[in-house]
Amino acid sequence: YHRLSHRVRFLWAIHMSHHSSEEMNFAVSFRQAWFGPISKEPFFMIMPIMGFDPTIIAVAG
Repeated sequence: YHRLSHRVRFLWAIHMSHHSSEEMNFAVSFRQAWFGPISKEPFFMIMPIMGFDPTIIAVAG
């Protein structure tokens, strides 16, 4: 999901606040858009349909 957030315009629009700081530090790593967690749900819900092992999905999610 994180890689797609850099490649897909819609997801980048949600994700870019995470990368908008000129300096990266511990606090900035937690800065996320409020819509970020909501946008992840559909992605992780289709992974089992695509054949991914549920254990892998749980660890990655």
